[in-house]
Amino acid sequence: CGALSLAIFAIQMKGFSYHLLPFFALIAPVIILGIKQCITKSTPYDGHMIAIISCAIISYLYAPLYPQFAHHSDYKNNNIRAYIDAHCPEPCTFYMTHENMDIMNQMIFYSNHESANRFPSFWFEPAFEGLVTLPDNISTDDINALKDKYKKYITQDITEKSPSLLLIQDNEMASFIKETYALSHYNKTDTIEIDRAFFYKDTRYDFEYKLRWDVYIRID
Repeated sequence: CGALSLAIFAIQMKGFSYHLLPFFALIAPVIILGIKQCITKSTPYDGHMIAIISCAIISYLYAPLYPQFAHHSDYKNNNIRAYIDAHCPEPCTFYMTHENMDIMNQMIFYSNHESANRFPSFWFEPAFEGLVTLPDNISTDDINALKDKYKKYITQDITEKSPSLLLIQDNEMASFIKETYALSHYNKTDTIEIDRAFFYKDTRYDFEYKLRWDVYIRID
């Protein structure tokens, strides 16, 4: 079962470490039992606690804690959060895009404001930009139909929720959203940025990488 659970990691094809959690959850008892059996057969000790402690040490060596990693206070206090608080009148509803599920969703949670975006991330963006290899049975017409479908979803979110503030990440998705008529009620007023490393201290992503958002304010 542990080996089969690696299929979850392989199918996702993202390389995200949390996709390995099912594997670790299933393989840990196997490691503990294996160590216990070795200890029981070669020593007079029962080996339960030794096996558990050994597994814990192995786990820590593989995935150590990052003491400098983002804390609750980092999501509560940063320049993006401060900008939203200052420019989104209460009760605040805002629309924010991001390339993955990190940063944006945590910041929304700690902001106590309402998000108008139904998507936890714009995971479909790479396919629309031609950045991934698509199956042979997916045609250009299929991609264009999906683009229209997701433009409709974006338009619905912005039209129905009428967010006071839009934060559209400065990438190809910005052009994609601008193709929807929902932005006709907004004016671009600013561009804000934050260093991604602020949220990834003490990890392999702890290097300068600017994330930028174009800011739109509702005009009616």
